[in-house]
Amino acid sequence: MKTAREREIAKARRVLGDDRLLVFLRGCREPGCPRACGFVNDQIEKGEGLDSIFYTGDPFGYRLAVAEVSPNTFRVDFGYQAGPEAGDGGRWIVTFNSDGSIESSTLGEMWIS
Repeated sequence: MKTAREREIAKARRVLGDDRLLVFLRGCREPGCPRACGFVNDQIEKGEGLDSIFYTGDPFGYRLAVAEVSPNTFRVDFGYQAGPEAGDGGRWIVTFNSDGSIESSTLGEMWIS
C-alpha cells in the first residue's frame, strides 16, 4: 500500500508523464536549485528507476506534486523531506515544447526545513 506521499507522486506522474518528468529532473540541477535536485540526479545517473526512487514505503522522501496551468505548462513542486524538519525543495513553472523538451523553466519559491 502506498503512503500519502507516494499517492501524490503517482498522481503527479500521471499528470506530467514520466518522459517530461525526467526532462524536468535533468533540468532542475542548475546552480541555485534545491539540493533535492542534485540528489535525485545522482540516483538517476546510477541507473535507478523512478519507481525505486519515489516508492520507498517511507513517509519521508521525495515530494512531487504537479498541476497543469495551461496546455504544456505545469506547476511542479519538487523536493526531499528527510524528516519532520529537514529537507528542501521548490516550485517551478515549466513549459514544454511539443517534442517534450523544456521551453522555459522558472524556479519561484524555495523551501528549506
